[in-house]
Parts: sequence; structure tokens; C-alpha cells
Amino acid sequence: MTKGRLVKLPEQKPIVLGHYTLRATGLDVKGRPTFEEHEDVGKFIGRTRKGVGFWEADWLRYGESRTDWTERIDQLSDLTGCSPKRLKNVRAVGKMERTRRRDDVEFDIHEDVAGLQPEEQSYWLEQCAANGWD
Repeated sequence: MTKGRLVKLPEQKPIVLGHYTLRATGLDVKGRPTFEEHEDVGKFIGRTRKGVGFWEADWLRYGESRTDWTERIDQLSDLTGCSPKRLKNVRAVGKMERTRRRDDVEFDIHEDVAGLQPEEQSYWLEQCAANGWD
């Protein structure tokens, strides 16, 4: 509930990838997919998991850039289901230059270095990638 009104989320339609149906609460398989199809869905899931934090960060940054939405931005915690602290951390990553972001380093590490100077961000993200740190 937000400021006396219920937040209505859009209908959550499943994502269908061949024999696979991905829902918010699980995955269904119909028929007998090939191993290659199974592998492709696994790759999609992996890419999605890696991208979600960055998508959320850029989404938050854009929303905050809209001065005509200022009074509504406080609803984001309710809308996303994220705590205000989590949103603050995600926002910090959204302020990082995209050229510094690395898809071979977990989003959580980007959160950890987001408060550093840009050169330090690059250094530590490079170290994490080179050494396989998580």
C-alpha cells in the first residue's frame, strides 16, 4: 500500500522459450527439448541474472532524473519490493559509468565499489575479474 492506495502491478505473463515456460515462481517444461535448447535456456537465465541489477540501477536513475515524478519516487520501494537501503545501493551502481561496469564481475561487487573514486572502481573490478573474486 502506498499513500493510501494499493499499487497494482501489471499482469505477470510468463516468458515462453520453446519448450520452456518461465514464471515468477518456477519453470515448466513441455515435451522433450534437445540438449542445445536446454543449454540455450540456461544461458538466457544466466544472462538475465547478471543483467537484472544493472537494469534496475539504470531504471532507478532514469526515474530520479524525471523532476515531474519527484513526488512519486518514494513509491519505488513498494513497487520493487526492495528495501530503501537496497535501493540506495542499486542507485549508486546506476551512477557508475557504463564503461566501468563489467559483465564478468557480480553486481554485488559493483555495489561494494560504487562509492569509490572512478579509477579505484576500475582497479578493483579489474582485480575481481582477473582473480575470479566474488
